[in-house]
Amino acid sequence: MWFKTMVLIGLYTYYGLPNIDHILQYLMYTPWLHYLFGFRKEQAVPPSQTVSIKSFVGIRDIDLAFWHMNNARYFVYAELSRSAYIMKTGIWKMVQKHGFSLALVGMSSRFRRELKPLQKFEVHSRAVYWTKTSLYVETQFLDAKTRFVNAVIYSNWVLFSAKTGKRIVDPERGLHIIPWNTEEANIKNVKDEYETNKRLYEFQGEPPESLSNWIDSMQQLSEKMRSGSKL
Repeated sequence: MWFKTMVLIGLYTYYGLPNIDHILQYLMYTPWLHYLFGFRKEQAVPPSQTVSIKSFVGIRDIDLAFWHMNNARYFVYAELSRSAYIMKTGIWKMVQKHGFSLALVGMSSRFRRELKPLQKFEVHSRAVYWTKTSLYVETQFLDAKTRFVNAVIYSNWVLFSAKTGKRIVDPERGLHIIPWNTEEANIKNVKDEYETNKRLYEFQGEPPESLSNWIDSMQQLSEKMRSGSKL
């Protein structure tokens, strides 16, 4: 009886503490240590490339009822991976430089196979579609050993004014200030050639069908909410 009580008290104390491991992971996987203290240099990555982080299923990640990673924790690691992507590619700095900000407005997830306690995994994020006002990022969870894709999450960021906090609907260029299709690692070194080489900045072709279907469903949902109709 006492043993069970102590175990429960220990678990309650651990889970009741601030999410220190998430804070440490955020500092480790994103360039904040370099930005804040200047002692950790990050390798720049072109916006056209994938950014990945590595981790394992820790005790805070476990759903005790089913003994695997809780579904909500996928979104935590997806946030870490997305943050690493926009910071390591220089997207965040360039957006801020032009007086913009990015806000997350939607996510769609597909869980394919569970991740077990202590299992190692990787989280890969990349831009799969963008317009002047929206950025869509695909995040994949891969088994570090077998490379099986355990889950996929689509995320939608939209452009906001950093000054007014309002959504920007029709900017002159918006997210087309970023040379998305360049292979240059440091985008601040890319000469602005938008007027003569728009293919470097604008998305070419069509978005993946699965993403396109999700975008349509989100638009339909927004229209229903604006009209006051029941979902």
